[in-house]
Amino acid sequence: MLYKKLYNSLLLFVLLLISLISCEKEYSYEGGDSTILPVDSLVDSIPVTDSLNHVLPEFSSCVYCNNNNPLKESTWSFRIDTTVLCGSVDTAIVLGNRAAFTFFGPTSCVKDSGIIFTIYLNPYQLTRDTTNYAVPKVSFYYYHTLAPFILMNQASEPFHFVISSYVHATRIAIGTFSGVAHRADGRVAVISDGKFNIKLN
Repeated sequence: MLYKKLYNSLLLFVLLLISLISCEKEYSYEGGDSTILPVDSLVDSIPVTDSLNHVLPEFSSCVYCNNNNPLKESTWSFRIDTTVLCGSVDTAIVLGNRAAFTFFGPTSCVKDSGIIFTIYLNPYQLTRDTTNYAVPKVSFYYYHTLAPFILMNQASEPFHFVISSYVHATRIAIGTFSGVAHRADGRVAVISDGKFNIKLN
C-alpha cells in the first residue's frame, strides 16, 4: 500500500515536471550571425543613456542646480566644466570608530545617477566639534545605474575634501571638495566648487 502511494506520487511529480518543461517558450534567432560575443563586448557596445536620453558620460545642466547656494541640509553639488550637478543625500553614516564616514544620494535631475563618498579621517575621529579639517584620503564615485561608473577619483591624483564645520551635538557636517576624477573612458575631468551639507547618523 505504501509503495503504491509512493509510486503514484512520483508519477504525478514526473508528469507535472514534463508539463512544465513543455510549456517553456523556446527562443531562436534565425538568419543572423550565430557568433557568440563575450558579455564584456556586448556591454561595451551598448550606448549608455540616462532617462533624458543624453549619452553618458557627458553632462547636461539641471534646472534644480541653478540656485543652491547656500546648500540645504542633506544636499550636495559640484561643477564639472560649465555644468553644475546637484542632488540629495539619503544616507550619511559614521563608520567604525568614528575615523571614517560615508554619504551618498541621487542627482536631482536624473535619479539613476548620483554620488558616493567615503571619507577616511584616520587618525582623526569625529568625536568633537571640528572646523577646517583637510581630510587625508577620500574615495569619490559618481555613478549611473547603466554604466560601470561615470567619474571616479584615483589615489595618485589630487582630490581635496575639507570639513569646514562639524557640530558634534547636531551631527551636521558642512564642507567643500574639488579635484581630479577620471571618466570610464580614461578622460580626465576636473571637479570644482564641490559642496556638501549632511547630517551623520
